[in-house]
Amino acid sequence: MNGFTEYRKDYLWLGPGPLSIFLKNWKTGSQKMISTRRTFLTALASSLALPTMASLGNNSKSPLRLICIGTDLGMHPDSFIPKSTASSFELSPLLKPLKKHKEDLSFINGFNHVGMKGSHGGAHAWLSGVTKDKASSFQEGNITVDQKLVEELGYKTRYPSLEIGVGGQMSWTRNAVPLPTIDSPKLIFQKMFLKDDLNAKKQHKKLLAENRSILDEHLESFRKLKPKLDKTDSEHFEQYHTSVRELEKKIVQQQRWFDVPKPKTRYKLPSVSKAINELMPVLYDLIHLAVQTDSSRFITFSLGQTIRINELPGITKGYHDLSHHGKNPEKLKQLLSIENFFMEELAAFVEKMKQTKQTDGQSLFSSTQIIFGSGLGNASSHSSKNLPQVVMGGNILGGKFIQAKGQRPLCNLYTTLLQSHGLEIDKFGTSDGNINELVEG
Repeated sequence: MNGFTEYRKDYLWLGPGPLSIFLKNWKTGSQKMISTRRTFLTALASSLALPTMASLGNNSKSPLRLICIGTDLGMHPDSFIPKSTASSFELSPLLKPLKKHKEDLSFINGFNHVGMKGSHGGAHAWLSGVTKDKASSFQEGNITVDQKLVEELGYKTRYPSLEIGVGGQMSWTRNAVPLPTIDSPKLIFQKMFLKDDLNAKKQHKKLLAENRSILDEHLESFRKLKPKLDKTDSEHFEQYHTSVRELEKKIVQQQRWFDVPKPKTRYKLPSVSKAINELMPVLYDLIHLAVQTDSSRFITFSLGQTIRINELPGITKGYHDLSHHGKNPEKLKQLLSIENFFMEELAAFVEKMKQTKQTDGQSLFSSTQIIFGSGLGNASSHSSKNLPQVVMGGNILGGKFIQAKGQRPLCNLYTTLLQSHGLEIDKFGTSDGNINELVEG
């Protein structure tokens, strides 16, 4: 389907891949259907909501969204973390591009990921608090906060989530599977706005129908087997059964959106290179459009170690090399130039979100939580003890500087964010509480 058959292999299946692999050892010729499963699937399909569309005069309250923007190599702490008092904080050099938005942003400092050793390995655990090698020790594995939201609310949009960026592994499922990022503006644009090939669409529908039939037979076989299992195997069965039910939901979701026309846009996609000074503004444009058209409500934007930064003025070395500056003045100067560019682009994105109105009269910014941060506190020393974060938008209160008292988990932030989206949880990842003073209500 327009080059997207391999996109989002683990969660959003868009062609031959996970489901066909998962089911390859099962019969494909049976037409047997289980009425109770059909009832479930029909009910689930009928519960899927259409996106909010201005042309229909929908004035209901806009949905809450989450955008996570992260750098694999962190930010230079001395230039990023602001000086603060009990009631206010001064913008640091790297936060000055956000001066216009100071009253709308808050800064979180001193939080970390419990038990995380200092290395680049912590970068991929930014949104989960759990490294992939420790995932089996947690009930929900190393699922990231965006994918936790996807499990509960992702069915409401055409794309449960979007993983955009250059390198990095920011989003993970509960099965410890990283979701690949897309760095091609052309592919993202095609995905959101261009009609799918009709023949490919028909073939995709056929495959989904076949897989629904196989899942029905698959689950019936396991139901007959369950009474014979001991306690340990029964627990494993329940986990597996849950995974299969999730597959069912994904199939229904994809079928639901087949006949819903994609949104239209007047945006003219420019032709850009992989140079970050050309690529980053366009990727932000596409994230803005994804939110504006309600194509997805949960988006991650990853800035990995491999970004091409040499086209920025004065940059002569690679990003990774500069992040390990060892306090070398010339390297620090170049690194701060790169990080300042990141913040300028973030500020421009925030401004665009504020200027875009929704059908309820409020701005996109007012219903979109935005996090900017990293799972690495200091790349030069490989430290992950302090993971400073900028948070703003949606129901997040601005003007706050929240300093952790002692060693507190960054997952406390994610617990609060999940609760603010309506999830009835009291723990996420390694959390031991929340940061509820950060959000309204």
